[in-house]
Amino acid sequence: MDKIGGTDIIQINIVVRDIEKTVENYVRLFGIEKPKIKIMPPFEESNAQYRGKPCRTKAKMCSFKMGAVGIELIEPDDEPSVWKEFLDKNGEGVCYLGLFVENSAQTLEFLKGEGVNPVHWGGTPNGNWNSVDAAHLLGVMLNIKQ
Repeated sequence: MDKIGGTDIIQINIVVRDIEKTVENYVRLFGIEKPKIKIMPPFEESNAQYRGKPCRTKAKMCSFKMGAVGIELIEPDDEPSVWKEFLDKNGEGVCYLGLFVENSAQTLEFLKGEGVNPVHWGGTPNGNWNSVDAAHLLGVMLNIKQ
């Protein structure tokens, strides 16, 4: 493999301090239907790992479509997570871009050769995901989904 196995951005993940306020702003400014705010699935369901340790965050989250792209808002809690790390280092903003790939194992192997390593990963019944730190190459992290 000599490139990332997918180019369609399907998700923009935005880390915020106050998800309720941010959702209200999206509803007011864009006229979207108010999305439901949920709590992250528990570790027992997602087997999420953050920097090699179980990730037990109970971050608030919501997702909604804007055109062809999904917007995911996350308000981290105090538990270690990729979102808390991002908020602590950068403040609010775009944490990562999400894309589907045909073979996440091959894509991750290719990215490791480029110095891009996973920092947060897990799975759901809908598939697995890996947040990789590509900021030094792309200015943003990526969330690789299969």
